[in-house]
This record gives sequence, C-alpha cells and structure tokens, in this order.
Amino acid sequence: VPPDGLAAVAESLGPGLAQGDASVVVFSAAQVVAAQAFAGAIPAERMVGIHLLVGPETPDPVGHTAVVCVDPTVAENATEAASGQVAAAVALVTDAGMRPVHMSPTDHDRAMAWVEGVSEFVLLALGEALVDSGVPLELLWEVRTPTFELMAALVARTYDTVRYEQVASAQLGASRTDPLVRESFRRAVADLSRRVDADTGVTTEQLVESLDRVARGLPTWFRRSLAQGSEGAVEA
Repeated sequence: VPPDGLAAVAESLGPGLAQGDASVVVFSAAQVVAAQAFAGAIPAERMVGIHLLVGPETPDPVGHTAVVCVDPTVAENATEAASGQVAAAVALVTDAGMRPVHMSPTDHDRAMAWVEGVSEFVLLALGEALVDSGVPLELLWEVRTPTFELMAALVARTYDTVRYEQVASAQLGASRTDPLVRESFRRAVADLSRRVDADTGVTTEQLVESLDRVARGLPTWFRRSLAQGSEGAVEA
C-alpha cells in the first residue's frame, strides 16, 4: 500500500483492531505517515513499523537490514505484553536472517530522506541529463571509466520499470518528511556548480581546497572503506 493509502487502510481495519490487543506490524518506507495513520485506530504501544531495506530484485534477504520503528517514549512506558509483541515483530526479520536496526519513526524518515531520496535524486538527474543531451550513449560507453560505469549501472537500476512506484514514493516521501534535506542538497549542487565554472575565474588550486574541505568533513571509515569497496562494486 502506498503511504498515501495507509490512512484508508487504518480506517477500514479500525473497528476490528479496537476489539483485540494484538500488535499491528506495518511494513512501510514512510514510518511517520504509518504511525499517524494508525494513531486513532490503536494505542501507540501496539504499533510496530518495519522497513525492509531490500528491493524487488533482491534474491535473498539474509544479511540485509530491517529497520524496526517504535516511538521511544512509548517503548519506555510499554506494558510487558506490548514489549513482547515488539520482540515478536523483531523475530519476524531475524528469523529471515535480516539485521534489525531500531529507530524512532522520525529518525527513520529523516535518514531515508538522504539514503533513498537524495541518492536516487542524483541518479534520476543523471539519467535525465544523459537522455536530454542527445549524446549517443554508445559513444560514451566506448570511453567509459570505472566511475561512469558504476554510475550508469545505478541509473539503469533506478529507471527499471519494476522500481517506478518505489522510486516515486521515495522522492515524494523525502520532500514531505524533511524539506531541509532536499534544500541543503540543492544548495550544495548550486555552490559546487559555481566552484567548477571556469568562467568565474576559479583556479585548480581553489577547487582542490574546496574538495579537501569536504573530504575532511567525511569520516575516515567512510572515505577509505567505501572507496576501496567501490572497485568491487564496479565489477559486480
């Protein structure tokens, strides 16, 4: 069910849910919307949100992440029965070999605004730019670099027809969840565009200083481990 349809689902299930005491597990990429949708139907302590970080092309969930979302203030005051229901929900993903990560619905949605929203926005923009440029992709492919090959593969994956609804929901969800995420990204793109514009008189030395400033802001593990891993990603 798309995030926009959760309220209707909660309303239709409301009468039945009110008569029992079982927990409700909602699998959704929009956890704040899910929590709000069911807020009037069941007590907050009976609501458990789960976001499985796998796609339709994932052959096996083992080793992948499942985010378990429970409001921390509710969890602190939950009854023993409610806590047991949360544990049972976690068991659903651990039994499948997935790695559970606990977050509040708000923290989850803010993180996913970057992890899904902004990252896929970059790929959507690159794909659109390639198509609108009119440059034959066959020509670019003949002179591809490892970086271009990796980016092109991710663009192709993002524009796969089986992912359209997922990608569209992530984009709309990111803009609703935290507009500042999208705004900070757009500001960074605009600033970088100015810094790499030769017509502004920028020098190589100045641009290198800019690159170094950003690099110093990235954790060492992020730069080293991911840079090394990118080579294997190109081969994959």
